Amino acid sequence: LGLLGPSSVLEAGCGQGALHVLHRQPVDLMICDWRMNPMDGEELVRHIRTSPDSPCPFLPIIAVSAFASEDLAPAMYSLGVNAVLAKPIGMSQFLGTVRKVVTHPVRQIAPGALGFA
Repeated sequence: LGLLGPSSVLEAGCGQGALHVLHRQPVDLMICDWRMNPMDGEELVRHIRTSPDSPCPFLPIIAVSAFASEDLAPAMYSLGVNAVLAKPIGMSQFLGTVRKVVTHPVRQIAPGALGFA
């Protein structure tokens, strides 16, 4: 992310930690692993998008997962993620997706991100 020039990168080890960060400080983008414990990416995104106490319901979110599939991606989008990337992720693909989501925060799958058309 340093290649894109953000002033700071904040990290959280789980969904609950991410919510704690979001309540303390505004952020421009969240990159969220889908499989986390105890709060997974699905629960985290659902909370951000729908909870009355969400500090940022329109936050651009990129979901990443080693388990992303043709079946899972639509469910991720229906919850409100803006882009989905399947691990392993190449640097140019990652940076391109970050640029697209930040400049045009509409829900999209990066070309070739999931390995199918």
